[in-house]
Amino acid sequence: MNQRQSDLKNNLESLKAKVQSLSSGNISIVAVSKYSQFDDIKSLYELGHRDFGENRIDDLEQKADLAKTHGLNDIRWHFIGRIQSNKIKRIVNVSNLHLIHSVSKLKHLEIINKESEKLDINTNVLLQVNLSNESQKDGFFNLDRNTINSAKGFKSLNVKGLMTMAENRSQCGDEVVKGTFDKCYQMYSQFFDHGILSMGMSGDFEIAIGSGSNMIRVGSILFK
Repeated sequence: MNQRQSDLKNNLESLKAKVQSLSSGNISIVAVSKYSQFDDIKSLYELGHRDFGENRIDDLEQKADLAKTHGLNDIRWHFIGRIQSNKIKRIVNVSNLHLIHSVSKLKHLEIINKESEKLDINTNVLLQVNLSNESQKDGFFNLDRNTINSAKGFKSLNVKGLMTMAENRSQCGDEVVKGTFDKCYQMYSQFFDHGILSMGMSGDFEIAIGSGSNMIRVGSILFK
């Protein structure tokens, strides 16, 4: 094990210990590898980590192909970036795609469903909600029962839960961030008996877990 691999091992173990100290539940960790080289992904995989997130389809395709070539057969890829209609087919076709976090329009669900039907697969998705009301962020500004039922009605989709991004913690403070996460948890509890609530990144995952998140998306604290 070289120094870089040792650093990654320590980062992963430290993060897992921190997460376990915050919750007795099962919290999934998605390693956001968008700024990382494939060697770092491979090193974390060899340490037993399986969930990796990318926000650009070009990078996701490239890294998924490398993972396949190197025999990382049970890696789980998460698409966490902004969705463009003309790139949905490429996302759905990614080898070992596990979950799309960032669905913010019913139109996108229709296209994902259509492309999944062509491949005779079911694609797992989360609905992204924009509870901070920031115009630069995607997401449903409001979810009601009709929207949820429409989303769950697609035969080749599995709507697993919700995803959100809170305000910038350093600018808005912990209470504002917690308020956003609490609202998302309440919405999740209203529409899902069980599933995935993807909340929290490197700068605010502790608050998110305290508000009920069961999946966090972290990059800088793992790959530093």
